[in-house]
Amino acid sequence: MKGYRVGWLGLLTVLLIVLLFYRFSHSGEIGVRFECDQTLRQIFESALSRLKVAYREVSPDKATLILYNDRAIYRSNVFRFYWNEDLEKEIVDVVSFYIKVNTDVIKSQLKEFEQTIRIPQQDGNELLYIVRPQIAEDIEQMICSILKDVLTGKEGIFENGYLKVPLIVEHNGDDVILFDTKSGQAYLLSELGGS
Repeated sequence: MKGYRVGWLGLLTVLLIVLLFYRFSHSGEIGVRFECDQTLRQIFESALSRLKVAYREVSPDKATLILYNDRAIYRSNVFRFYWNEDLEKEIVDVVSFYIKVNTDVIKSQLKEFEQTIRIPQQDGNELLYIVRPQIAEDIEQMICSILKDVLTGKEGIFENGYLKVPLIVEHNGDDVILFDTKSGQAYLLSELGGS
């Protein structure tokens, strides 16, 4: 009977050692699934490398982090790479106020990392405004900040699963408005075109 207990104790010890070895040999490694286009995938991979995140590509059902063109899902939480419709309307209101045009004629479209605002003119042309996050100088740096926030929650970039960052409104390549999404304040940086 005593040999039987020693055998079980030995088997449990070996099993524990194997489990500990497996755990520490894969420490910090997360399962990632890329469901985005190739260009964005390279940017995501570069950002994960910059953040020193150990990962391996896995099937969707085993992924801790799934990266799409317009969102990330981390541990069942969705992080969208655009802002919510209420904020989209606020930005349209700010632009229409500054260029003194009725919001009824403005066409707005949200997509990943930006919002486009089109204002038709009487001559058949249109004014185009692009709204982008001000959190970084380029998309690689922005993705790095976004992933850092998704993985750690320390950047404060997301609110209720949507981007909540300062936004820059551009027109003809010039920054014209800075919109602080947290306070709701808009700052005119230069004159806006309008009718």
